Amino acid sequence: MTTETFTTPGQGIWTCPAGVSSLQREMWGAGGGGGGNSVTSDGAGGGAGGGYGRNDALTVSAGNLYTYFIGTAGVGVTSLDGTTGGDTWWIDATTYKVPGGPFGGVRVANGGAGGTAILTSNAAFVGTFTLKTSGGNGGNGVNNNSGGGGGGGGSGGDTTSGSAGGVGTAGTGGAGGVAGTTNGGIGGVGGSGTANGIAPVSGNGGGGGGSGEGVVKGGDGTVGKIILTYTIVAPTTSPGGLHHIPQGIGDTGEGARVPQTLHPIESGITA
Repeated sequence: MTTETFTTPGQGIWTCPAGVSSLQREMWGAGGGGGGNSVTSDGAGGGAGGGYGRNDALTVSAGNLYTYFIGTAGVGVTSLDGTTGGDTWWIDATTYKVPGGPFGGVRVANGGAGGTAILTSNAAFVGTFTLKTSGGNGGNGVNNNSGGGGGGGGSGGDTTSGSAGGVGTAGTGGAGGVAGTTNGGIGGVGGSGTANGIAPVSGNGGGGGGSGEGVVKGGDGTVGKIILTYTIVAPTTSPGGLHHIPQGIGDTGEGARVPQTLHPIESGITA
């Protein structure tokens, strides 16, 4: 069994190895960035986690080239909304695609709103999957003069969806959302007091935490991911590794049978 993991943001090309005709492919969208702040009150919202999609027996052809795209992480910004996490796709964005997580909102009078994760029923999931799960929502920033940012949502996993980030409380950022089981990414923690929101510390596709109060920024989300798992089947040969070679005039290779000319003495024929 061979496993290949791709986490570099942007477009790439995978060449199908010889002996591979089917594989399992897993994809995660990138996490959304947390919202920022520019005043000394209230916290900003956390970014939502990216979605997940899996195909258990995807047909491929040895030697063919397959284009893919790894979603770029959403960015936390000072005094503004974060940016949405990038989608991850296979072949192109109209064939197989899982969405990134929406951004966390900038601080407003009642605290910034956390990003709302995209549900698996949404058209942003493109193509037919064996299984798909959604990321978790970003947590809301608290409405308080000592604002705490909302936590980022976790990304979806191969069994369960990611969970929502925690809501900020007075002076304390909300907890990051729990990663979907298994292989999902955790969300980032919201900023406490006057701290920036925090990016997730592990996994892929988790949302960034929203900022605390003051001139501070939200945490970045994490990039998307693709995992390919497959078995290489060796070509079959005849017993002993020998192959039949047609015999006849003109055969010259090893194992070829060359026609013999019988001399009279060897054949027992006398003149």
